[in-house]
Amino acid sequence: MESRIKSEPSEYSAAQIHDYLCHISFPNPPSIRDIEEKSFECTVENLRTMTRLNRLTFPFENTAMHYSPEHVIHTSPQEVFDWMVTKNRGYGSHCCGLGILVLGVLRGLGYRAYPSLGQWNAALAQPEGYVPAPRAHMFLFVQTDLSPETFIVDCGGGPTGPVGTMILRDGEVLSGTAPPEEFRIVHRPPLEPPPANETNFEWMMEMRCGSFMPTWRVLFRFSFEPASTEEIESMNRFLTQRKESKMFWNDVFCVSYFFVDKTVKMSDPAAMEAHLGKLVLTGGKVSRRIGDNIEMLKEVKTERERVQALEEYFGVVIDEEDVVNIAGRFPQLPFDLTDDIPTNGTALGLYTPSESVQKLPDDSNSANAR
Repeated sequence: MESRIKSEPSEYSAAQIHDYLCHISFPNPPSIRDIEEKSFECTVENLRTMTRLNRLTFPFENTAMHYSPEHVIHTSPQEVFDWMVTKNRGYGSHCCGLGILVLGVLRGLGYRAYPSLGQWNAALAQPEGYVPAPRAHMFLFVQTDLSPETFIVDCGGGPTGPVGTMILRDGEVLSGTAPPEEFRIVHRPPLEPPPANETNFEWMMEMRCGSFMPTWRVLFRFSFEPASTEEIESMNRFLTQRKESKMFWNDVFCVSYFFVDKTVKMSDPAAMEAHLGKLVLTGGKVSRRIGDNIEMLKEVKTERERVQALEEYFGVVIDEEDVVNIAGRFPQLPFDLTDDIPTNGTALGLYTPSESVQKLPDDSNSANAR
């Protein structure tokens, strides 16, 4: 990694950045003119505040992949902004969409930043071990003239991603959403250098969390290699258009954050240090997670129940006419026979997923995806 990240222009206008800061309840947001004149103070405190409020505002979710007519999670900056900010329907995105939104805002305010892709641990569901997955997790490296440090910002890592901003240094530990959750950065060079055509993933993001994850586990390995627009789009195609991505292909998931102390508001100074809990929808089950405690709240068994749960627990609004778009896709739940479900050529007469789970897209459309 170069000692100084190059300054890059933002894809967003000053007005869009102002709208974003108001949307996440950033305290005393700068005016459009201040943003245009680059008079915003790019402090570490402002970086930490912005990235924490971003996590509290936008869920990590993949509903667009299954409920939108296009079955696409967009990664172009303008489409991401429109989906998450302009529509104001509670929508979030995956790590790419969430990261692209924050990247554009940070650059527009005067921070120096670039995206990179990490190699996720495919064995996290197992009690131990590390199995390298493809480069399928996006995060940001960030610098400011007001600090000599480089920071790593993970904008969306599901229920196990770090919420805060971390200094990039070996042994750096960050308290998680609530005790006993912790995250750690570890630098561990390989015993032998990798082949010339392979990336040297010698840095690791690790997590531990009491009884839920009692020992330090590698979440993802990473290098300082910048991710190009083409690489991000390729990764997005792999995650959203190929059944090998499993988590994305097989499930409708959503992760959002809330203050454990219900009296805390996002505009309060205490919001930056307050403990957070997580609401998680995965596998048709909604759970509340605080530290290493997991409480099951609801199991959804039909599409109507899942769509209602998305709005009730996560604030994600799926329009009624869009519910039918999940018909024929792997994670589809039965439709209620009494529902006024819109029908089209794909969904006519389809009330259970049993006849349609084999209708998978042709992988040749994603031949260049990682």
